[in-house]
Amino acid sequence: MDFDRRQWHPSYPQLKAFVAVTQERSFGSAASVLGISQPAVSVQIRDLERSVGYPLFQRGPRGVELTTVGTALIPFARRALDALTDFTLAAAPSGVESVVRLGAIPTLAPYLLPKIVAGLSPEISLQLSEQRTDSLLNSLREHSIDLALLALPVYLPDIETFELFTDTFHLAVPVDHVWAGESGIDLGGIQDFPVLLIEDGHCLRGQAEEICASAKISKTVDVGAAGLATVCQMVAAGNGVTLLPDCAVELEARTGTGISIATLMSPQPSRTIGLAWSKNAVQKDRLIELSASIKQLVSPRIKPQPTAAQPVRSSRGKRK
Repeated sequence: MDFDRRQWHPSYPQLKAFVAVTQERSFGSAASVLGISQPAVSVQIRDLERSVGYPLFQRGPRGVELTTVGTALIPFARRALDALTDFTLAAAPSGVESVVRLGAIPTLAPYLLPKIVAGLSPEISLQLSEQRTDSLLNSLREHSIDLALLALPVYLPDIETFELFTDTFHLAVPVDHVWAGESGIDLGGIQDFPVLLIEDGHCLRGQAEEICASAKISKTVDVGAAGLATVCQMVAAGNGVTLLPDCAVELEARTGTGISIATLMSPQPSRTIGLAWSKNAVQKDRLIELSASIKQLVSPRIKPQPTAAQPVRSSRGKRK
């Protein structure tokens, strides 16, 4: 009997493997994301290609890439997975709907998630995760999380966002630095003291590099740390200074850490913090309402501005 494609349907594991390999550009990485072995991913793709009648992937300079047929079919695979997820969520018992899966980038999670958990109604059960921006956005698309706490903007047609607050950058210095506690600091005056950076791959790293480039600072050091806590401890030990977002100051520059804060000259560099969700989220109205509640919990209070502070230029960042 001849194979009739009109009566054939791809399986859920095949579509998951197809989308995962497309996103990761690697069978090994896709296997890690899916939590299965690489041979199992290869089998799913092989069986899908046999049913389709054409290869879906080819080796390229950037890893595994889609063929022309694969490129044409991947949007349908994503929509099929979205539809299956929506069906599952819609059919879930009401008790499951009370769980909100909230992911956050590592440079926000330790500073904002505790406030969110403590401030929301006990009726809302949060399932938390910490991921980088690209992983968060993929998780939203796959509906493996409901909300993502991250830095804006996000320019994706299938993702909607909600602005929470503006997060100003300060200069974190050792407590015995000449700029400790000062205001109106000209960041361009730091040339002899290196600016320490979080490891590459974090959006905060890119933001810090842009700020340094604007101030014509070339002396930066990659600490290789995944979190701001390690970078700040390097500052406390006298190895350099770092750009610290306002939301992290309360924890990372608290009394006894060896860190002091210097306020930068206006206009102060900043980043915009917000929430994101899938445009096709089943409970979108609920997520919008929840986002407004979270904004009340995490938005910083208006702080008084320094009165006519003059730029500090003494010692060009050298320690006393």
